[in-house]
Amino acid sequence: MNIDDGNFSNIIKENKITVVDFWAPWCGPCRVLSPFIDKLEKEFSNVTFCKANVEEAEKFAEQLDVQNLPCVILFKDGKEINRVVGNNQAKIREIIELL
Repeated sequence: MNIDDGNFSNIIKENKITVVDFWAPWCGPCRVLSPFIDKLEKEFSNVTFCKANVEEAEKFAEQLDVQNLPCVILFKDGKEINRVVGNNQAKIREIIELL
């Protein structure tokens, strides 16, 4: 599911656990991380996975102080509980497994 400035609030509030992958088309590490996020989405049916292109969700990224890419932010009940900056797949998986 893609997030933009118009729908991010609803998506995060409507889902118990949400993982948002902030990326950009020009970001090489983002392109490497993307298939991993897709794989996690298939493994964890209780988690909502979203992708936010920072060029389309500029206000959302700014509001959450996303300054480096890739940046994966985990939300529970609408509140940020953790974030991983960079292509740290092991850390992302570990955090999701603990939820």
